[in-house]
Amino acid sequence: MKDADCQAQVNCECAAQTSAADRARLDAACAVPVLGFFGSAIFWLLAASLLSLIASIKLHYPSFLADASWLTYGRVNAAATSAHIYGWASCAAIGIGIWILARLCKIEVQCPLPLLGALKLWNLGNLAGIIGLLAGQSTGVQYLEYPSYAALMLFIGYGLIVLWGAVSCARHKLCKLPISACYVVAAFFAFPWLFAVAQVMLVFQPVQGAAHAVIQAWFAQNLVGLWLTPSALAACFYIIPKITGRPIYSRSLALLGFWFLILFSCWGGGQRLVGGPVPVWVQTVGIVSGFMLLMSVASVALNLHLTLTGSFSHLRVSPALRFVVIGAIAYTLASLLGCLLSLRSVASYLQFTYAIAAQWHLMVSVFVGLVFTGSIYYIAPRLARWEWPSAGLVRWHFWCTTLGVIGLVLSLLAGGIHQGISLASPDMAFMKVVQSISPYLELASLSVIMLTVGNFAFAFSFFLLVVHAGKRRTEPTLLDDDMTEESAGAETNHE
Repeated sequence: MKDADCQAQVNCECAAQTSAADRARLDAACAVPVLGFFGSAIFWLLAASLLSLIASIKLHYPSFLADASWLTYGRVNAAATSAHIYGWASCAAIGIGIWILARLCKIEVQCPLPLLGALKLWNLGNLAGIIGLLAGQSTGVQYLEYPSYAALMLFIGYGLIVLWGAVSCARHKLCKLPISACYVVAAFFAFPWLFAVAQVMLVFQPVQGAAHAVIQAWFAQNLVGLWLTPSALAACFYIIPKITGRPIYSRSLALLGFWFLILFSCWGGGQRLVGGPVPVWVQTVGIVSGFMLLMSVASVALNLHLTLTGSFSHLRVSPALRFVVIGAIAYTLASLLGCLLSLRSVASYLQFTYAIAAQWHLMVSVFVGLVFTGSIYYIAPRLARWEWPSAGLVRWHFWCTTLGVIGLVLSLLAGGIHQGISLASPDMAFMKVVQSISPYLELASLSVIMLTVGNFAFAFSFFLLVVHAGKRRTEPTLLDDDMTEESAGAETNHE
C-alpha cells in the first residue's frame, strides 16, 4: 500500500515541520564537528587514493618502488584498505549520521567538545595505524590490520560519539523515528559491538581453529553490512526526498527493508567461506542469508525508484542527487553480484580471483563512496553557509569519479573471470595466467588514476567552500547552468 501520507505525517514530527530558523540553529550548532569529520574524511580519501594507486601499479609492475620496504604491496594494500574504511568511509558516516540525527530529532549540539575530542582521537588512531602498517606492524587480520594501540584510540574516540548520541537521543523522544534516523541509530550502535567483539576474539585473545575464520568472516561481512550500508541508506532515504520535494513512497516498505537488513546481515559471513575448512552448514547459512538480504535490497530499490518517479529531471542538474542515485543503483548490483559469487558452482572458479575485489569495490567504493560523496555535496553548503564555488570542479569530479569506478569494477571483474577460467584449465601454467591478466590490471590502474584526479578536485572544491572563496552564490551550484530558477530552487525549497 502506498503510504506517502503516513510518511509525511511521521516527518512532520521532525524535519518537515522545522522552520528555517530552527534548521539554521541546528546546523550552526553542529557545523564545526560535522565539517571537521567531512574534512578528515576527504583527507583520508586522498591518502587512500594515493596508496591504492601504488598498490595497483605494483600488481602489474612489481619493480615499482621495490627498494622501499615501507611500500611493499602487502603493507601498502593493507594501509589503503584501512584508510578507505576507517578514514574516508567511517569519518563521512559519522558526520552524516550526526547531521541527520540533529535535523530529524531536533538535537542541538550544545557542547561540541565530546565530538571534537572524538574527531581528534579518530584521526590520531588512523594516523598511527597507517604508519604502523607501513612499518610492518599489521595484525594480519583482514580489516583489523591496525596495531592494538591504534585500534584502542579508534574505540575510545567512537565511545565519545556513542555517549553523545545516547544522551542527545534520550532528551529528544519521538513516538516514531523517521526511517533515516532508524538506519543511523542502528549503524551507530552496531559498530562498537562489531569492533569490540572482533578485536577481543581475533587480536587480543584469538580463538583457535575454524572458529577464527568464521568470526573473521562475520566481522568482514558486517563491517560493511551493519556499519557502512545502514549509514549510506540513511543518507539515501533523507537526501532523495529532500531534493525531489517528495516524501518517501512507503514507510512500511522502508521498514521491511530495514529489518531484513538487520536480521540477515549478521548471518551472511559464511558465504565468504564457501569451500573452506569450516562446517558446511555455516557456508549454507551464509549463502541463504545473502539471498534473503535481496528482499531488503529489492524493497530499498523499489521504494527509492517510486520516490524518484516524476522527478528524474533533477538528475540532470543536482550533483548530490546524481552521486546518491548512482550509488543506490550500485547497491543493487553489488548485492546481486555478491549472491552470484557465493554460489558453490561459481565460487569454485572465481573465489580467489579479482572478481571478489570487483564486488568489494562495487559495494564500498561505488555504493558507499558515491552516496557519501553526494551527501557531502548536499550537507556541506548548509553548514558552511556557502555554496560550492565552482560548478566546473563539481562536474570534473563527477565524471572522473563515475568513469573511474566503472572502469575499475569492470576491469577487475573481467580480469577475475578470465583468471578463474584460466586457473581451472590444467594446461595453463600459473605464470601464463598471471601474465594474461596484466592488461586488465593496467586498465584498473588507469581507472584509479582517474579516481585520484577526481578526488583531488573534490578536496580542492571542499577547501574553497570552507574558506568561502569566490563570489557568494544565491542559489545551489548546479551541473546545468541553463536550469530554470524554479527548478534550481528545488534543493533549498524542500528542506
